[in-house]
This record gives sequence, structure tokens and C-alpha cells, in this order.
Amino acid sequence: MVHPSADGFESRSSGSARFTAPLILFGVVTLWLWPIGFRGVMPVGGDVTQFSLGLMAVLSRALKAGRLPLWNDLWGFGFPGLAESQMGVFYPPHLVLYRWLSTESAYTASLMLHTYWAAFGAFFAARVLGISRWGSVLTGVSWSTSGLFLIHLPHQWGYTTGSWMPWALGLTFLVYRSERPLRVGVFLAAVLALQVLPGHFQFAFMTQVCVIGIAAWMMFDQAERGRNAIVRSLIVVACFAMTFPLTAVQLLPSAELARSAQSQRSLDYLGAFASTPLHFINFIAPRLFHDSPLWRSFAWDPFHAMPEEHLPYLGLVPLFLAIGTVRRDFRHDPAVRVLAALALGSMLLSLGPYVPGFGLMARLPGFSFFRAPARWSLITLLALAILAGKGLDSWKTWPRPGLGLARFVAISVMAVAAVGIGLTLALASHHQPSLRAPFQWLMTWMPWANDPPFARVVASAFEGSQNPLVISGLMRQGYDPSAAVRMTLAAEFSSILQAELFPTLMLLAAMLAILPVILRRRDLAPYVFLAFTVGDLFLLARNRDLELTPLRPLATQSPVLEWMASHPYGSRSLDPVRNLPMLVGMSPLSAYRTLDRPVLTRIVAIASASPDGSI
Repeated sequence: MVHPSADGFESRSSGSARFTAPLILFGVVTLWLWPIGFRGVMPVGGDVTQFSLGLMAVLSRALKAGRLPLWNDLWGFGFPGLAESQMGVFYPPHLVLYRWLSTESAYTASLMLHTYWAAFGAFFAARVLGISRWGSVLTGVSWSTSGLFLIHLPHQWGYTTGSWMPWALGLTFLVYRSERPLRVGVFLAAVLALQVLPGHFQFAFMTQVCVIGIAAWMMFDQAERGRNAIVRSLIVVACFAMTFPLTAVQLLPSAELARSAQSQRSLDYLGAFASTPLHFINFIAPRLFHDSPLWRSFAWDPFHAMPEEHLPYLGLVPLFLAIGTVRRDFRHDPAVRVLAALALGSMLLSLGPYVPGFGLMARLPGFSFFRAPARWSLITLLALAILAGKGLDSWKTWPRPGLGLARFVAISVMAVAAVGIGLTLALASHHQPSLRAPFQWLMTWMPWANDPPFARVVASAFEGSQNPLVISGLMRQGYDPSAAVRMTLAAEFSSILQAELFPTLMLLAAMLAILPVILRRRDLAPYVFLAFTVGDLFLLARNRDLELTPLRPLATQSPVLEWMASHPYGSRSLDPVRNLPMLVGMSPLSAYRTLDRPVLTRIVAIASASPDGSI
């Protein structure tokens, strides 16, 4: 039970909002998902095709046969199925969806259902902290359709595990606000366990770190409550501890398998795909460095980063509201303090090796298991989304709110301009070496060894690319392959920069344009802000680099897969589509992503050299 007086649940919303707000949230998420599932299409390409669909087909085939895939006889030369974990063998939604639906339908249904679950989880977490229903809708919309979920749509583990994160954080806060913390603790332990079972434990680990961090913070921040705060923090810690026995059936075999690959996880490996200070501009300008594949060799590869892992965009209005809430309420609101700590702490963790002490942290249990530190941004975005919900409730009471909004727009424009000027000077240094010194000095602070000098990085912008990711990205944008290999960033720089920054500058101008309206009618401001955010995030989603195909068995759409399906179960294949042959019962020779264990490369080499490419 939550204290209404403490949380102000009903005092901040009209009675009609009790049902209208959740329906609006459901409708917005439905519209966001519409191009994926409701139009009868599904995502393909990238990790969907190369990794996930084939793997989940093994689970589906096993469940339909009434058995568990303890061993995956189709992966490479055979590989542990349960222990590898990414099929989520014991995850309840998987047991239902992949048992009764086709692999393609189950995959798409899982994506859609978990996106709804993420949205209503964020809504729930906001409500626990006393945010109004409309503020909670803003939280749910902005987080579940944020940039990080957008770029992880091809990764089935992203939304399955990520969607449980706000439920866990909301229940953690509820332990401190409920009259029956033990009852809430039971639900918290269950949620933490369910988040582990889909496999790919990184988001689950991040959630656990946050839950323990909240418990420690609340003990310190609410020390005046004495024994009460200590007892409730101990309940939270006990819930965390219960995660391990509840999920031992999955964790123990996975841990045993992971130990065999421990030597593969060097500091360079663990630090790869981090956020960088340069790419923090994506909090404001999400399309910069993301729309054109030509950025890859110039703005991503030198940082050992990739656009498929970094897009921390929540929307301009939620970012403004979150920053304003921290500025005004940090001192007197404990919830704002802990959310600000979560946002700042996860932002620093997302920087990975760009933060001092990364080497020491990477030796700690959990931190030593996972690469791609940029994924910590999901915590950052969730904390900011909840803070934005608080800001939506209190914005009309802020002193001089119009000045705050105008200041935010001005600072955002200056940040975008500074990055644009810096990029222009960097490219100009190719012909004017005198401009090169400050950039080369910055390169010396990079946390990577044996990287090319800055002059070589700049030169890559003036050369055509042979990178398959660049060429395939340009081909998806309609360029002919022969033209794609000749295109250079330097030649297209002005048009790329204009195309990628123009939408952000227009949105910032629109924020100024609505300012007179919301100042005259402050009662309408929450609805205007919410509508603005929906339009902002939908505009970003329209440009997602995601291939879609009709939602029906892929073997009926591809002559190659149809031909593969005509062969006996387990026939070997040697092809560039990695795990996809598993979808039709074939065994790809070269396994893709097996906890980074080495495959039998000598056998693969022999097969590759055979006249017909087969064994």
C-alpha cells in the first residue's frame, strides 16, 4: 500500500486521467510499433538474421517436440544450448510464444509485447514516485521509444531484458514507500529473477547494480529515519540475493561455460563500444553520426565505438524537463537526488575506458563479463525519463520557466554548433596541417594502444570505403554498389551535416515557437510537451535503419532458404548469413557469437578452400 499523502497520486490528476492516460500510453506505443508488427511485417537484417532468428528456431523446434534444447547440435560443431543462455530456455514468455507460434511470429510478438511492458513499467515506476498520470505517460513514452531501444530493435535480448528494468526500480522504491515492504519484496525478487531468465545478462546485471545502489543511497540519504531505512534496505538486498537461487538453473551452466572464455575478455574487449564525450551530442542531436554510414571510419572506428550501440536520445523536451527538475528540486526531494545519482553514475559507466579507474572496475565480478559500456545509457535514459515526468508536473510552478526553456535551446544550439565547427576543422586539417595539432593532442588521451594517428583518421574521410557495413548501409539508402565504394565523407560532408542537424535545429526552433502559447496557458503545457515529445521521437523512428519483410516464414520468401530447407536436417552450410541456416534445420559451419569461444578455424579454412564450398 502506498501512502497517498506522500505520493500525491490522486491530487495531481483528474479522475478522467485514471483511464485516459494509460490508454494514451498504449495508443502511442501502438503507433510506434505499427510499422513493425501491425502491418504484417517483421525486422530482418543485421543481428536478427545473422544471429537471433536461427538461434530461436532451435528453441522453437525443441519446444514443439516437447524437449529442452540442452545441446544445440546445429551451432557450429555443436554447442551447449541451455548454457549459452541467449535462447532464454526457461523464460516463461519464450516457453509460450515459441511453443505455439512460428519462429518469425514469436519473434515479432515478443518484440511488441516487451515494448508495451517497458512502457507500462516506466509508467509504474513514475507513479510509485508520486508523478501524475500524465507525467507518467511522458516517462513511459519517452523511455520505451527512446533512441537506445530503437537501435536495439534487431537484438531480441535488448527489449526482453530491458523491459523489466523499470519494474525492478519501481518496486525498489516502493519498498521504501509501502506499509508492507516484505510483500513488495516478494514481487521485486520475482522481477529480478525474470529479468535474468531471457539470457544475455547484461541489462539484468545493470539493474541489479542500480537496485543495490538505491538501497545504499537510501540508507545514507534517509539516515534520519534510523532503523526503518536500514530494515527496508536489507529487504532490498535480500531480494537481490534471492535472484541467484531462483535462477540457478540458468546461471550455473552459463557460469561454467563463461569461465572457459574468460581469457578472451581483455580490457580492450571489455572497453569496446563505449560512449564517448564526442557522441554525447546525441542527447541533443540524435541523427548526427547515425544517418550516413560514411561516418563509420571517421567518427566511430577511431573511438572503438559503433552507432548500433550508442543513441542516448530521450527527446528534447524530456531532457529539458529532467535537467530543470534536478536544478530546482535536488536539495529538498530525495527521489530527485537518487534519480540524479543514477543518471550521472550510469552516464559515467557508459564511458567505459574514457573514465579513470576502468581497468580496476573491469576486474570486479559482473563488470568483467560484459563489453559495450554504452548500454549503461539505458539506465541514464530511464532516470532522466522519470525526472522528466516530475518536471512535467512542476514546470508551471518554476520561477521564470520561459527563460529556462530559452536558455536550454540556446545552450543546445551552441553545443551543436561547436561540434559542427570541430568536425569542419578536423577535415580541413587534411589540407592545412597547422590545424592538426590540437586534434592529435586529443588523440593522445585516447585509451587505446596502437591506433592510427589523427592524420590517418582524417585521410579515411577522403577515401572510398571497402567496409562492408558502410557499403551495405549506403545500398540500403538506394546507392548502387559501384557508386557506394567511391563515395567519401569529405565530398558529402556539407550535405550530410545539413541533413543530420537540420531536424534538431528545427525542433529547437519549434520549442521557442510554442513558448508564448504555454506561458499564456500553463495548464495546457503538459499536453503540449507530451505531444511535442511524441512527434520528436516518431520523427527519429522514421529514420531507423531497419529492414522489414512480410511476417511469414522466411523460407517461403527466400529461394536460397527454400533450397536449404530441402536438405536433410543437420546438413552443413558454409555461407555469410551465419546462424540463419538453423532456421531451416541446417548447421552453419562457422558459429556466430558463442560467448567468444574460438571455433575450429582450421576446419573452416579447409571447407572454404573446397571447390564447391561444401563438406
